Amino acid sequence: MNQHATHSTSSSTHDMPTETESPEQVSALPPRRILVVDDNLDAAEGLAMLLSLRGHDVATAYDGQDALEQARKLQPDVVLLDIGLPRLDGFEVARRLREEHTSRPMLLVALTGYGQERDRVRAREAGFDHHLLKPVRLEMLEGLLAIAQQA
Repeated sequence: MNQHATHSTSSSTHDMPTETESPEQVSALPPRRILVVDDNLDAAEGLAMLLSLRGHDVATAYDGQDALEQARKLQPDVVLLDIGLPRLDGFEVARRLREEHTSRPMLLVALTGYGQERDRVRAREAGFDHHLLKPVRLEMLEGLLAIAQQA
């Protein structure tokens, strides 16, 4: 896949979905524009493909600077953002996204291996709505997207 792959098919913090929500409830979401940002190309492309198969319009970026450029083009509803990125880390990307995209809501979700309490605090301070540890279950992520849709 190319570096800026787009997979086409067509805010406040809330509680996470429960384990009892059925896949039918979760996959009935309206399509969202989602930007997946991870310097691990396989992880980014794999998650993008899964979300695309669920009907979302998904683009990928592999470093912080590229994430900002893709966000300007896509105007995503949701950004799934790794923190440990080259060029600009995810904390700085989140700050800049919050500064640049004030005209419409954007859900910022940290998908990261950084799970210490200080990482969660830094994520909140940078503007993330949620902080999830890798690997994240797709059902959990879809549930979060459903909750965000209702907000």
